[in-house]
Amino acid sequence: KEKGVFAKEVRSAGVAFHSYYMASIAPSLLDALKKVIKNPKERSPRWISTSIPQSNWDSPLAQLSSAEYHVNNLVSPVLFQEGLNLVPDNAVVVEIAPHALLQAILKRSLKTTCSILPLMKRGHANNLEFFLSHIGKVYMSGIDVDCNKLYPPVEYPAPIGTPLISPHIVWDHSQTWDVPSIEHFPAGSGGSSSATVYNIDMNPESPDSYMIGHCIDGRVLYPATGYLVLAWRTLMRTLGAVMEQTPVMFEDVTIHRATILPKTGSVQLEVRLMPASNKFEVSENGNLAVSKGELFLEEAALNNFQNQM
Repeated sequence: KEKGVFAKEVRSAGVAFHSYYMASIAPSLLDALKKVIKNPKERSPRWISTSIPQSNWDSPLAQLSSAEYHVNNLVSPVLFQEGLNLVPDNAVVVEIAPHALLQAILKRSLKTTCSILPLMKRGHANNLEFFLSHIGKVYMSGIDVDCNKLYPPVEYPAPIGTPLISPHIVWDHSQTWDVPSIEHFPAGSGGSSSATVYNIDMNPESPDSYMIGHCIDGRVLYPATGYLVLAWRTLMRTLGAVMEQTPVMFEDVTIHRATILPKTGSVQLEVRLMPASNKFEVSENGNLAVSKGELFLEEAALNNFQNQM
């Protein structure tokens, strides 16, 4: 630690695992493992060994997941950094352990494009929920998951009277999602071919109805920052990015006129982006509301977007 090297004490009852101190139990462990591993399987290309140097991966000991391999693993130093150097970009790394002990060092050592997912966590209120939620994250990372393995095998034909599970399956509406509709796309709802049209619905049941409280001099006005949000949202849809994760900058914004909102009914606002000049315009029924506005991705967001292309 004095030299700035990360170090963390591991509870091991005073005995160093993966060292010659474990040699005394090696014969007993070998006998026990041979009773369990009767037909050793061949190591796959994804199995990066940290107990055998890469130069010896062609040796018989390194070829199979055998009892001898695992005993050697117990009494040999862990070549952890050498193994991590072989993990490729965009890898999905799953930590299979009773506690997510290696998360910090994995995140420091692996490339930022890697997805690092634990399956268990000590002290978590519900480790079953933790496990299943991270299996879901494995799936969301692009890995096929066979969920049938989580349940006992089904015998067919099913007995008469077997209850249906479909009544117990319901949609989770606890979170809201920005679902695009036709008016959000260019030329939607009669807008011009170069504009994205937004329908501001002031009816009581609409999510936009809260703006009725933005009343100035007895008139309900569309908030000035709302124009900026519409321009931001349009840019994000053009780039296929998430608003909440992509900061932007506005410059030289000029507001020409206010948009008066009805207490019921709707108003359509059109947003035009001009990518060559980074400018945008917002108009209502052909009347310009905002012009001379310039919209940029912040430098960090721009670099992140370019890295993903």
